[in-house]
Amino acid sequence: KIESIGGMPNQVYYDGAYQIDDDEALVIETALPRECTYWSLLVADDRFSTVDWANHQSSLNEAQARLDSDGKLRVVISRRDPGVQNWLDKADNPWGIIQMRWKRPTDAPDATVTRVKLADVRRHLPADTPAYGAAEREEAIRKRRVGYQLRLHW
Repeated sequence: KIESIGGMPNQVYYDGAYQIDDDEALVIETALPRECTYWSLLVADDRFSTVDWANHQSSLNEAQARLDSDGKLRVVISRRDPGVQNWLDKADNPWGIIQMRWKRPTDAPDATVTRVKLADVRRHLPADTPAYGAAEREEAIRKRRVGYQLRLHW
């Protein structure tokens, strides 16, 4: 039985390490599985600890992220907010871990990761990617904090 070998059956993980300066960003682009129960993407520090997700946008799932008009997911990892909804805040970590997870996917498309200057991020996103302002980011972080406070802690 597959369950006897440990881990999470029917789950696909993509893991990677990154090192970027504060004036740089990573743009992750991927198609999504045709069907999938759940998916998420996160950044962690050099010790595999998720960046403080209650106070930083350090993870996204299908309920929080925006798919582009071509159906693909594009996410920007950087220290400073690039003004797009799908941003992952690496906080003060010069390097760390990226993890993408799909639960019960029908297929597993490969992602591409492109390292760019933060000032050039928009050139690597579709032209119709909407701006995401400070008020919208503040509301997203507020929702994270509420979610954290309501989460069962043990």
